[in-house]
Amino acid sequence: MGKAAERRRQRRQIFLSRLAQENPERFEHEWAKRIESWADEIWFMAKGGKIDVPSVFSIVDRAKEILSECGDRAMTLQLQETAALLNNECCQVLAINIGRNIYKLNQRWEPKE
Repeated sequence: MGKAAERRRQRRQIFLSRLAQENPERFEHEWAKRIESWADEIWFMAKGGKIDVPSVFSIVDRAKEILSECGDRAMTLQLQETAALLNNECCQVLAINIGRNIYKLNQRWEPKE
């Protein structure tokens, strides 16, 4: 990662950490944008027909790591939902490549009000 990319990552981390502490509603909105981006990245990795399992699930690990750096309040707000949603996306992508019958979507994701 280059210097500029590392600085952007650090500024984004500071921004998210501050939001989690000061404005939880806005944090949830900003975090939802990132989850959507990671879900798109997971599906993009599956387009070629070949999928690398560790790299797909590493997106989930990266999301958890970023969330843990935001502090305990952020972890409380979003950890379970983030992990469940992104793991579900990874499993769906794997099912397309392995066989649909191996993984059936049995959960509904309702938007928070």
